[in-house]
Amino acid sequence: MKIGIDARPLKKQRAGIGTYVYNIVKYLNGIDNDNEYYLFSNKEVVLDFELGNNWHIVVENFPVGTLWLSYRGGALIKHYGIDVFWGTQHVLPWGKNDNVRYVLTICDLAQFRIKNIGSRYNTIIQRFFVKGSCKKADRILAISEATKYDIIDIFGIESSRIACTYLAGTEKPEKADKTELEQVKKRLAQSEGKLNNAGFVAKAPEAVIEKVKGQAAKEREQIALITAAIDALK
Repeated sequence: MKIGIDARPLKKQRAGIGTYVYNIVKYLNGIDNDNEYYLFSNKEVVLDFELGNNWHIVVENFPVGTLWLSYRGGALIKHYGIDVFWGTQHVLPWGKNDNVRYVLTICDLAQFRIKNIGSRYNTIIQRFFVKGSCKKADRILAISEATKYDIIDIFGIESSRIACTYLAGTEKPEKADKTELEQVKKRLAQSEGKLNNAGFVAKAPEAVIEKVKGQAAKEREQIALITAAIDALK
């Protein structure tokens, strides 16, 4: 069987979803030599272990990962003869191949419950892509009973299609040593008096300011591309 995986979370700096996907890929890599796995991403896939010969990495450079997966995912699934596709972060490719089984992980739907939570970019992604992906999925993996309830309540998905799979802890939880703790305390002490009531750095170095400006410009560019794609579909 050929299994395709949305590997976009597997980057150098991983957040929660990235750690979740990393651990599953690492585990499967160690136990399964029979199935063929394809890691699809629009950017470099970063792993600190060697993949088996039955694992393949497919990268196509594109600035906005969600658009890339939506537009190109179906063609890649067809080209590589994928039997099962796992959408690791709320989104599946547009279109559906009847010969392919689609599995989708949903971590939470907070942006459907709480106004003005998260970035504008993530809100657009949630609003325009997640509902359709849930309706398309043959199986949805919710990481909590609360998320499962939200999927049913907000999107009207039948309970039988949703499995609640709690996130596991790591085998060897990391623990900071005394030196690292002292370094953190020292940095916090140096920051004292530089934070205003809103939690922002009042006297940020120019490099930090420029980095924030760059991130904001990048998000605006991504929003423009997402909006243009959505308008083209209307």
